[in-house]
Amino acid sequence: MWKLANFVFLCLFRSVLSEKFDFVQTESNPGRIGSAYQDADDDDGNNNNNNNENYINFDDLRGCHIYDAGRYDMARGRKPVFFSTGHPQHWDWEQPGVDPMNNTAGEQWEFDGVSEDGTQAFIFGVYRDPNYSFMGTGNLRVHAEFTSAGGSRYAIIDYAEESRIVSCPGRGTRGTWWGEGFEYAFEVSADMSRVTITIDNPEAKASIVMNSVAPPRYANNEVWSPASSPTIPPTAGLLTVPHFYWVEPVPVAVVKVDGFIQEYGRVVWTGMGGHERLWGAFNWPTCLAGLTAVRLRTGPYALSFLQFGSARHQGLEVPSLIMAEDGKKVFATQRTEPPRGTNGSADYVLVRKLYGGDGVTTESLNDKATGVDLLLVSPTQQKSWRFTVTHKNVMFEYALTEGLGGTGYSAVAKGGLVGADEEWEGSAFTEIMRFPDNWWLLSKNYVG
Repeated sequence: MWKLANFVFLCLFRSVLSEKFDFVQTESNPGRIGSAYQDADDDDGNNNNNNNENYINFDDLRGCHIYDAGRYDMARGRKPVFFSTGHPQHWDWEQPGVDPMNNTAGEQWEFDGVSEDGTQAFIFGVYRDPNYSFMGTGNLRVHAEFTSAGGSRYAIIDYAEESRIVSCPGRGTRGTWWGEGFEYAFEVSADMSRVTITIDNPEAKASIVMNSVAPPRYANNEVWSPASSPTIPPTAGLLTVPHFYWVEPVPVAVVKVDGFIQEYGRVVWTGMGGHERLWGAFNWPTCLAGLTAVRLRTGPYALSFLQFGSARHQGLEVPSLIMAEDGKKVFATQRTEPPRGTNGSADYVLVRKLYGGDGVTTESLNDKATGVDLLLVSPTQQKSWRFTVTHKNVMFEYALTEGLGGTGYSAVAKGGLVGADEEWEGSAFTEIMRFPDNWWLLSKNYVG
């Protein structure tokens, strides 16, 4: 979900990775008993906007907040730096969490999607991150990657000359990263129910639309409330493991992809995906030992699970899972084992990686998981839900050292309420990542 260095070995220059593509346009998966998908024009989840309005009107920027950054811009000396650690009432989740950039912190805006049959996928990210500036490429990295049904991939890394984020209260936020011959942009509506992405470079052009089917959430699963709400939950938080912050504007969405890749033709599919916001006070190896991520949609159920492992505090794991049914939160937990004592009635999830079987797995890294099994248990509701994810394609991969690194998979999922007549099918995304204790390219940069 969040590629550390985006093919680090190619980061010294603008790069393109591509293999022969065999993209196919898939028909809607009928599911076992019920389909997880309708046409995105008809199924827009929590979206209250007109589906014909693909873009937010930014012609009038009065009242908007504008954040401009150049390729090598960075705070110097004792210049104050804003770093978001709290939860101000009306802070726009899409505006920078670190402004201006400094020489230790970094942040990203991440978007991903998987086709209905689990074989095609994309990942897209834009960054304000000086941690790789020693390569001479600047601080405004862009990464886009598309995976075909046959497993071949197209990936590109660009370093923008400039970026601009425009945050307009009540309307939404637009981010644009551009340079000579390319431009990448995202737009997120004010209620975070709708996202549009545009990719425009000499090799690829694409338009991606997301309509959310799960409410935006804080790191501790509290649900975001709009600016019209008088208060936010007092326990709402952004922190995961020490020094690393995260919110999820779009836990799960219906996704429509329409693009063209030079020499390979048109890319058109519908599926599911989501959008993350992440920022850290230090680089990723300093903050994180690893992470596990699962995103899926089956029938009325939309689920997102992340577990962050701390590099600063050995053994500390911070999980967070939310599940929506028909767009409404019905289950959330930060427990990955049955509760004990006074917390005996608390909800929990059991997450188990699967090995062997029919799932696809990495050829390069040590962790050969072929899927994931999740059992959600709610003693208070007297309900349980189970979902099984089977990997279909390697979506991206970065090998670091000693067989460690990260692999993202496009996948299929099935499951639902335990004991119910319906068992739903849909698509899923997983990422399994583990950092080595020491990495030659990027040393830890903690400053006490």
